[in-house]
Amino acid sequence: MSPFAESLRALRLRRGIRQKELAKNLGYEQSYLSALEMGSKGPPTDRFVHRLTEVLALSGAELAAIRNAARASQRRYSLPASSNPALFELYSELWRELPRLSESQIRVIREVIKMSGTPHPQPPVGHSVLEDTEEDMQM
Repeated sequence: MSPFAESLRALRLRRGIRQKELAKNLGYEQSYLSALEMGSKGPPTDRFVHRLTEVLALSGAELAAIRNAARASQRRYSLPASSNPALFELYSELWRELPRLSESQIRVIREVIKMSGTPHPQPPVGHSVLEDTEEDMQM
């Protein structure tokens, strides 16, 4: 189930509204709302989120949460054509491996991604960042 599916269902249940009633108030078919809640449909349009905000009188925090959930539920991503070839390779590897990643592997990848926003320590001037090879150690 996608983050959006979970968020939408939780919102509806907190409001104590049946799926059929919410779908009618939103102006959508119940089957569409059901598919969104099951995660079989991709995240909705901005129009749907706008209607949901109006119908459920979402607070600012609820609106931000549902928008974040919609963003996190995207299924299709594309790389800019100008991307580095290594980025294409990484994307391809991740795509193949995603279904098999464990929760702990996902946590590790997220931690690495968080590191991209932190400054990388620079080695002091005049010091090499290359590690000694076995050959160097034997000399």
